[in-house]
Amino acid sequence: MSRGADTPVELRHVVIVGGSLAEWNALGATAWRERIIELVKAAEHSGAEWLTMRPLDRVAPPHGGTPASITRIGRCTGVVDPQTDGRQRLVAAVNVLRRDGRKITDANLAEVVNAPAPCDPDLAIIVGPDTDLPSTLVWELAYCELVYLDVAWADLHGHDVERAVSEFAGRHRRFGGLD
Repeated sequence: MSRGADTPVELRHVVIVGGSLAEWNALGATAWRERIIELVKAAEHSGAEWLTMRPLDRVAPPHGGTPASITRIGRCTGVVDPQTDGRQRLVAAVNVLRRDGRKITDANLAEVVNAPAPCDPDLAIIVGPDTDLPSTLVWELAYCELVYLDVAWADLHGHDVERAVSEFAGRHRRFGGLD
């Protein structure tokens, strides 16, 4: 993917945040598996190496939920991470680093928070209105572009992912700079 004739777009890691765990589970095992495959294929087609999916829930359900899973299609690995609270994920990462006797640095936190992906996300696709900032994204908000898709979770398909990547490709990323 490229912005123009000579400006390549780096897209290693995409995060999709959408739907609640109840909506995920309502799909049933077969439809859920098909959804994962379709979205990972779309991410792979768009040039991503990693696709992480997280729910938009504010609160985790009291018991059970969608299990974490990893799916590889072509050169893209899809990760389903049902953790609903990015703060809890960040605290867990700090605890892992302490347990392992490692310094708490940006690089070490990124490694643990993003695992198994080896890099911060470039793009977060948020399924829903642009008035909702997901609590599942705490660490990622500082390092990636946000693209909102105002579609219902049940209506999200691979072409929506490709549309979001296309919008991302047209942006000029300044990484906090003002130029």
